[in-house]
Amino acid sequence: MKERWLYCEGQSDAPVLKAVFAALAIDAIPESTGGNPAEIARWQHENGVAAASISDRDYRSLADCDASYNVGSVKFLWRRHSIENYLLEPVVVSKTIENIKHSLQAMPHPPACTENLPENNINAIKNDLVEAGKQIIRKECGCLCIHNLWVDLRESLGRIQQRIPCIFTSGNNTTEEECVTALKAEVSRLVSAASEASIAQDLQEAEIAARYATRIAQMQQESYWQDMTFLHEFHGKRLLRELRQQLDKSYGFHPPSELFFKS
Repeated sequence: MKERWLYCEGQSDAPVLKAVFAALAIDAIPESTGGNPAEIARWQHENGVAAASISDRDYRSLADCDASYNVGSVKFLWRRHSIENYLLEPVVVSKTIENIKHSLQAMPHPPACTENLPENNINAIKNDLVEAGKQIIRKECGCLCIHNLWVDLRESLGRIQQRIPCIFTSGNNTTEEECVTALKAEVSRLVSAASEASIAQDLQEAEIAARYATRIAQMQQESYWQDMTFLHEFHGKRLLRELRQQLDKSYGFHPPSELFFKS
C-alpha cells in the first residue's frame, strides 16, 4: 500500500491522530524541525507522495477553515482552535473522568477525592467546562480582537510584526479594563510602526476598545455558552488548564494534563 503521511504541528497531536487514522493506514508525523508542515506536505505531494497537513485553527474564522477543505488541497485547518478542543467535549471528558475514577478505585488505598468524581454525569461536566471558560473569557476575547484586527489590516500592515499581548497568554487573572489597555498598547505599537495613512482610522484606541466591547458582549450571551461555542474558539491548552482547576474546585481532583489526555 502506498504510504500516506499527515503532517501536524506538535508532538502531542501525533499520538491522537495516529489513533484516529489507524484504520486508514495514515501515518501522523509531527513537524519538529521548525519547518512549515503545510510546505513540507506540499513538496511531498508534488513529488508523488500522498501527503497532507493539518494545522490549528487558532483564532481564524470558521469560513477560513472550511475553505481549506477544497478539492486538491493538502493544507487543512481544524474547525476548532486546536486538537485539544475536540478532546474537551463534555461526553469525552465525562468518560475520561469515569475511566480515571475506576483506575483509582482499583488501587489498594484510593485517594479520598475518588468518591466525589461524577460518573456518567455529562451535564455536570458541561457546567464545569462553562465555568472554566468563563475564567478566561476576557483574555480569549482580547486574542480574538487582535487577530481580527490583523485580518482586517493584512494588506496594510505588511511586514509589521504581529503579536499577541503577553497579558492574554499569562496564567494570571485579568480584568476587562486590563485587556482593553493591553489592546490599546498593541495598537499604539502598530501605529508607530505603520506608514500607511489608510489604516489610521482602524488603529485608533477608541476603535479597538469598541471592538472589544462588541465582541465580549456577544460572548457573554447565554447562547454562547449553551451552544458551547467557546469550545470551538478558545485556546485549547488554556481551557484545559482552567478545567483542571475547576475539577479541583468541584471535586478536589486535579489530574496532571498528561494523565488526562492519555486517559
